[in-house]
Order: sequence, then structure tokens, then C-alpha cells
Amino acid sequence: MRMLGYALTALCWLPTALLSQSVAQEQTQVLTSDLDVLAFYSHLPQKALDGLPPVSQFVPAIEKTISTGSKATIATLWPYLTTDMADPNPRVRKLAVMGITLVSNRPDGSEFLRQSPKQLLNSLSDDDLGVANEFAFGMRFAGSTLPDPIVAGLSAYLMRSDAAEKAGPSVVTTLLLTRSKDKSLSEGISSFLSRPGRSPAAQIQLLRAVSIPGVDDSIIGVVRNILKTSVDHNVRLTAMIAVDRIGPRARTICAPELQAIAASNTESGEIRTMATSVLSRKRLTATTP
Repeated sequence: MRMLGYALTALCWLPTALLSQSVAQEQTQVLTSDLDVLAFYSHLPQKALDGLPPVSQFVPAIEKTISTGSKATIATLWPYLTTDMADPNPRVRKLAVMGITLVSNRPDGSEFLRQSPKQLLNSLSDDDLGVANEFAFGMRFAGSTLPDPIVAGLSAYLMRSDAAEKAGPSVVTTLLLTRSKDKSLSEGISSFLSRPGRSPAAQIQLLRAVSIPGVDDSIIGVVRNILKTSVDHNVRLTAMIAVDRIGPRARTICAPELQAIAASNTESGEIRTMATSVLSRKRLTATTP
């Protein structure tokens, strides 16, 4: 059974008697308004519910319900969302994670995230990488209100030996966006980024993950080291793009490497052009320690 699908249908007839006296009238009014968007759901045959309606129909409907619904509405949906995160069908699990992500973007979203941190973090180990990435990257919407237990779980995930090839890049981006001022966390991410033996494809994904304005110097130092040591063409191009996106501080720290690349007679034309382009964003005269 697809718990969330049935939940949305069930809300159409949710008895007022099941609601607390303090919110019964308000919730009933909001549900009536919210579920106007979901009217199609109550008319679907049982078989269609079991098979799950098309994503093109389902996602916009649930987005409106979760984004604009009352806190009482979300409280009703929350157990179904978390239950569907363990559904055998990966498509159902991904839709449930999308719903969780939408909740995290609400002003009261962190209140719900605090209720089920272990259950939510199980998504990081999902056999379907799409589900794991959806959860890891989606948590960024909570911003600085992302609960500490979830931050700790995301950080712990980076200790996995296969993290870089799985949801690691999404985890890194979310941690940097939600805890940008946490120096110890940035240093932990830097340690993760610096592990040897990464494939070029994994390095590229990780460089994209840290291409965020204003990241800590420890992370810029990792990018600088990749510029100095990598022999892979695409990795080096991505590293220079990362420098450019991180901003002036990164361009200053990486100036010696960029200047050497731009002046080299042995580098490819594409590599030299990229280095020159990044340098030209701002005239750099500072030297780095």
C-alpha cells in the first residue's frame, strides 16, 4: 500500500472527532482549501493508487499542500511521509523524500525534522542513489534551522569509504550551505575532500559541491592543491571553475597556480584560457602564505 497516497485521499474525510478541540475547526477549513488541488486523487480507482499516479500529477499537488497547508495539515501527513520513506518501491521513496524536502522549506519545518532524525537519515543509505541524493541535497532548504542531529548524521556519512561515489557531494553542499560559519565542520569536509585515490569523476563532483561563494580557506586550500597536483584535464578545468565561483578570496589564494598555468608553454590552450579568464575577474597582486 502506498501510505502517502492513501493519506492524501483520507484527508478528504478525516473525522473532526480525531482532531484536537483546539485545532479542529481551523484544520477542517484549511484541509478543505488544500484538498481542492487534490480532488483528482479521490476519484482515482484503487488500482491507480496502488500503482501511484504519474509524478507530473502527484508532485505539483503535494507541493501545494505541503507549502501552503497549515501546521495541523503537515502533522497529519508527516507519519505517512516518513512511512513511505521505507516503501519497497524506490519511486515512492523518492516522492516521500520530495515531500520531506518541501516540509523542510517551511518556517516550521525544523519542528518536524526534529521528530524523526534517525528515520530520515536512513535515506542516505538507500539502495537507490537518486533517493539518497534527493534527501541529502534537499535538506539544504532548512538553512541554519537544520536540526543538529541531522547535521551530525550528514557529517558522519562522510566517514564512509564510498561516500564520494554516492551521496557525498550532495551532503557536502548541504553542510556548507546550512553551516557556513562552522569552521570545524569545514575542516572536516576538507579532510574528506583530501582523501587520496579518488577517481577523476568523483573529484569533479566534489569540486562542484564546494563551488559556493565564501567557503572556508581550508576548502579553498584543497582546491588549490588539486590545481597543483592533478594531471586530469577535466578535473583541473573544474577546479578553476570552482575558484571562480567561490570568489575573490579563492582567486587570491590560488593566484600563483593560476598565473603559472596561464603563462605555461606546456598547458593546453583551453586550460590556459580558463586560467586567464579566472584571473581577469580581478587583478591579483597578493601572494599567499
